[in-house]
Amino acid sequence: MGPSSRVSAGTAHTVAAAARSPAAAARTLATAPRTLAAIPRPLAAAFRMLAAPRPRAAAFRMLAAVCRTLAATARTAAAALPTLPAATRTVAAAFTFVALAASLGGCAEDSASSRAAPPRLVSVLGVGSERAIGFAVAANRVVTVAHAVEGNQGVRVRVGGGSRRARILRVDRRADLALLAVPGLRASTADIATAGNEDTVRVMVLRGDRSEALPAVVRRAIDARVNAPGADRPLRRPALELEARTRAGDSGAPVVTEAGAVAGVVFARSRNNRDTAYAVDARALDQLLAEGRA
Repeated sequence: MGPSSRVSAGTAHTVAAAARSPAAAARTLATAPRTLAAIPRPLAAAFRMLAAPRPRAAAFRMLAAVCRTLAATARTAAAALPTLPAATRTVAAAFTFVALAASLGGCAEDSASSRAAPPRLVSVLGVGSERAIGFAVAANRVVTVAHAVEGNQGVRVRVGGGSRRARILRVDRRADLALLAVPGLRASTADIATAGNEDTVRVMVLRGDRSEALPAVVRRAIDARVNAPGADRPLRRPALELEARTRAGDSGAPVVTEAGAVAGVVFARSRNNRDTAYAVDARALDQLLAEGRA
């Protein structure tokens, strides 16, 4: 049960009690702002889910719960107001209306304020004609896919209109991740987070020199088994199956949550379904960075 469902259940039982006395009515109306304050977060989350490639049923359930909360609050106010003196009734009605407007207006603010800037992207020029995306995890540090740079000491990254030499600091072949040192690269430290099934996320890619956010949904977490060149058996890695339309060259793209944290790194796309991509889970990324700091 979502936050709005709990709020709705908590307010519905007050309707009958509101008419007992002016004091009870005043106490009932005093709960309205707290009730309405719980609305922005689930409503903003529902709108984000509806903007996904395929809106999930959970989004409609969340919207229905918000509507029930609003209806219960309106019934509470309607039952409570008639028991109050005329002057108090006018003030209480105005106060409830302002609280409702503020709660709905706060949806946009809640959505915007909780979102951090996504990590800075670079183009990684790896082995031969291999191209991949990299993203800054801190100043002078970039993460990309290992298969694009492993065994190559001449790695370069393109930032804006110029390129810089990069040095491989650490490679996790099992997770297909590599940590690069890129001197002079300015960037803030990236947040790392996990994403659950049906979470709405974004895949940050480069189109030319411009960053672009591809809408995506986490279908499920999987234990991926990948046949890698030179490996005598499939490599296993924690991964996310994404509903996202990526293309060749998007390996290394960060999967970013609504809050701006990195939840995975794209390493492959499906050969049979153009709307399916695969990303290394953030747990492997977190381990790579921890080993890099050791």
